Amino acid sequence: MSNSFFSIYVHIPFCVKKCNYCAFYSVLIKDKDIVDRYINAVSREVELRSEVINKYITSYRTLYFGGGTPSVLDLGELDKLLSIFYKIKRFDELDEVTFEVNPDSIDEDKIKLLKKFGVNRISIGLQTTFDKYLRFLGRVYTFDIFIEKYKLIKTYFNNVNIDLIYGINNQTKNDFLIDIDNFVKLKPQHISSYALEIHKATPFENLICDEDMQRDFYFILKQHLEENGYIHYEISNFSIPNRQSLHNLNYWNRGNYLGFGPSAVSSIDNYRWKNVSDVLLYNFSLNNGKIKLEYDENLSFDDIMKERLILGLRKIEGIPINDEIFMYYKDRFFEMIDYFDIDNERLKIKKEYLFVSNHLLSRII
Repeated sequence: MSNSFFSIYVHIPFCVKKCNYCAFYSVLIKDKDIVDRYINAVSREVELRSEVINKYITSYRTLYFGGGTPSVLDLGELDKLLSIFYKIKRFDELDEVTFEVNPDSIDEDKIKLLKKFGVNRISIGLQTTFDKYLRFLGRVYTFDIFIEKYKLIKTYFNNVNIDLIYGINNQTKNDFLIDIDNFVKLKPQHISSYALEIHKATPFENLICDEDMQRDFYFILKQHLEENGYIHYEISNFSIPNRQSLHNLNYWNRGNYLGFGPSAVSSIDNYRWKNVSDVLLYNFSLNNGKIKLEYDENLSFDDIMKERLILGLRKIEGIPINDEIFMYYKDRFFEMIDYFDIDNERLKIKKEYLFVSNHLLSRII
């Protein structure tokens, strides 16, 4: 698509502690040697993907370091990892370089190092401003610790995202309103919000969430953030004007991207693959000059249309009606027209159905 570009994602699969709800691949840091081997493996993977990188280097615009918990790396490890990607293209030549941090593992020295390299966006996990809910979620910091680290980050960075989780078991409406008020007072440039989800093979796998409560909280959040100047630009994301996540927008626009690290996904044109979700196997295979994949696939035209539909309608602005995706699903759209608006030659999900968008889209495809 014309508004897409090339991005790089780096998965740093290490944590101090797994959160009770988390289903992403990560491991606890117990052996520092494994981190060194991981950084060497990432460097080797970059070498093996150099042909793809060079092909798309002129359209390379965003870089994202995610996890896991990237900020658990020490200063030396951070310097080595950042240097690998700095050699591809100086960070100040990119539009957006995001680094995820947690309050318990970030400090001023690490913040200064990120700033020195040219990182220009920080995403910090908060989830809730109530210590009782933080403990329930398995987070290892208090709201006071978050505030201390957030003030440090804001001293150096003016583009900050904060993560929010809502619909936590036994969370009251009043507590959630206080959460929203506290988030707004922090004045981050971006807020990513997620209803608590239950996944198998996590400590929460037997919990049951109150979906009616989560739906109500979703619209309360939307109303309050919009009243305070935030733009609701994607189902789960809000920003002040001109501070949308460019990296994530590239995903939603089906741009090309390379993912480095164990469990990282890459998508180039119509070919997609995922690295093995095992840091030991990832390290071992790359030490032997091979990239071990969990899967790879060539997407059919129908696969691409389904994906463009799902991703395109995640954006609040929707999809252009002169786009082939609209024509491809036109009959289904008109059968379900009560759930959609057509405005400024774009089709979008009516706001009252945003929370059940996954259900709607599954009915179309």
